[in-house]
Amino acid sequence: MKIAVTSTGTDLDFQVDPRFGRAAYILIIDSDTLDFDVLDNKENVNAFKAMNAAKIEVANDAEGTVREAVQAYLDGKMPLADEANVEGHW
Repeated sequence: MKIAVTSTGTDLDFQVDPRFGRAAYILIIDSDTLDFDVLDNKENVNAFKAMNAAKIEVANDAEGTVREAVQAYLDGKMPLADEANVEGHW
């Protein structure tokens, strides 16, 4: 399964960025292998709608490193979000 996690940096050991729509990076992680792709999110205005359009589920309020957030998700400790947790910034 692919998991998208916002990050302050470009690998699994950087901290989760709590600002989903304004996060510096979004890592798309394969939960089976932990292989990942890095998306530069500096220009993105509305990440939640983009993820929904791509059929990527979103969980808010992750903490720790990206690696720890992926494990929390896999352990069922992070519920999925139905909507963005803040208004869009235009």
